[in-house]
Amino acid sequence: LGLEEPANVDEGRVTVGKVKMYNPAKRFGFVQEIGVKDKDFFFHESKVADGLTVTRGMTVEFETMVDGKGRPSAAILKCSDGKKPSGASQATQQSEMVSMPCFSMSQPFASLLLNGVKTVETRNNDMFMNLPKGSKVLLACGRRDWRDQEAPRRELRKAGYSDEEIDKFSELPRGFRKGDIVGVLTVGETWLSTKDERLGSNLQRKVVSAFDGIGRYCTPIDDAKWFRKGIPQQRGQPGLYKMRVSKNDLITEE
Repeated sequence: LGLEEPANVDEGRVTVGKVKMYNPAKRFGFVQEIGVKDKDFFFHESKVADGLTVTRGMTVEFETMVDGKGRPSAAILKCSDGKKPSGASQATQQSEMVSMPCFSMSQPFASLLLNGVKTVETRNNDMFMNLPKGSKVLLACGRRDWRDQEAPRRELRKAGYSDEEIDKFSELPRGFRKGDIVGVLTVGETWLSTKDERLGSNLQRKVVSAFDGIGRYCTPIDDAKWFRKGIPQQRGQPGLYKMRVSKNDLITEE
C-alpha cells in the first residue's frame, strides 16, 4: 500500500476517502483519499466513530493525523456521500475531536489513582513539570502489571485498608481493558522532593509506595475520575504524549 511520508501529512484536515482494506480480526485497515493517487491512511478500530461499522469500499469522512509510529493515519468520523466536506462541515467535525496530554500507568496503580487512594504520582524525571497547575490529563492503563504486585498491598495494609478494600480499589471496572484510556485527572504543581520527604510516612501513604519506589519529582493528583467506558488506543507511548479523542468519549462517572 502506498503510504504518504509522515512529514507530508497535514494533520487535522477533514477529507473523504474509500476504505481500501479492513481486517476486523486485527482491528485495522487503510483508507485512500478520493482524488489523490497513492495516498493511503492507516486507521485502527479505536479511531472509528462509535456505532459505525466499517467495510471495504465504504466512502467515509475522516480526519488526517500521524500515529505513534509516525504513519499517516485517519480517524474515521462518519459515512459520506462522497463529496468533499465544506469548511463549515470540516470545522464541525474538528470540533468533535480534542487533543489532550496522556500518560500510562501499570496496574494496580492506575486503578488506585482513579479510585482516589493514590493522590500523588512520582517520577524520576520532570515529566509533568511543564504542565500548568490544573491541567487535565488522560490516564491510560498499561498492558503490563507492576512488577511487584505485593508491594502496594503491603503499603495499603499499613495505611489500614482491609484485603477486601484493597481488591476493590485495585481492580479495573467491568468492561475496561488494559491498554485503554480509562480516565482523566487534574495535575497539581510538581515539586522536587527531598530524601526526608520520601522517607516520611505521609508521602509514602499518598504515593502507595515505600521509599525505594518513590521518584524525586512529585505531582499531586486531584479530581481523578473514571470514564464511563474505556477509550481504546492503538498503542501507548512512554512519558507524556498527545492523544486526539472524541469529545463524546470524555464522559466520566460521577
